[in-house]
Amino acid sequence: MNILITGGSGGLGRAIIELAAAEHTVYFTHNKRDCAWAENRSNIKAIKTDFTVLSDVERLIAAMNEMDLDVLINNAYIGKPLGTHFHKTAAAEFMDSFAHNIMPTITITQKAIAIFMAKRFGKIINVLSAYVAGPPTGFSRYACDKAYLAELTLVWAKEYVRYNITANAIAPEYMDTGFSNIDERFLEQAAERHPLKRILTPQETAEAVMFFVAATQQISGITIPVGHPQ
Repeated sequence: MNILITGGSGGLGRAIIELAAAEHTVYFTHNKRDCAWAENRSNIKAIKTDFTVLSDVERLIAAMNEMDLDVLINNAYIGKPLGTHFHKTAAAEFMDSFAHNIMPTITITQKAIAIFMAKRFGKIINVLSAYVAGPPTGFSRYACDKAYLAELTLVWAKEYVRYNITANAIAPEYMDTGFSNIDERFLEQAAERHPLKRILTPQETAEAVMFFVAATQQISGITIPVGHPQ
């Protein structure tokens, strides 16, 4: 199958690519990180895309015409998930986060759905967060963006089932990906509180994503929680 992953340069995105590339052709977006690890691998193709630049998103959407896409994995997140208290967060920050995260995801997914409808097959997999159910202090923007994507998962699952298109999601607990620049002491404390005495890894979460890649089209509208609540 041909798979497009948004935000694939590191962390969870890269873990998904490494698993998916064992059997499939993988396209992924990246922006600031070095992707030399993907060079000279014929079935992995990097596409530089800044989600804050409209022309970059439009260029990606145009490139999707040549991918013969089967699977879209919406993984990208722009900005730092951890902010400050809700009352200290400017309203404009919520608008910017929505514009840079949800709107590109909507337009990219609309293009993917058009491709899937034509071939009467497709899979949409969204990366949410356990914080949708209960965000810690400072994660209001991030949790709201992920909650919006969670609702879109249900919309897409219901509206496009007749075209043999599925929409599912994963909602992982905290992973140590270097994404949030979390203090090492926090990581040690989180590991100590964890029932398994270690934090969820990107590789473990990627396995949940790959479950949906391989799953029957009878499975749709499902969100899998990954990891144990802290």
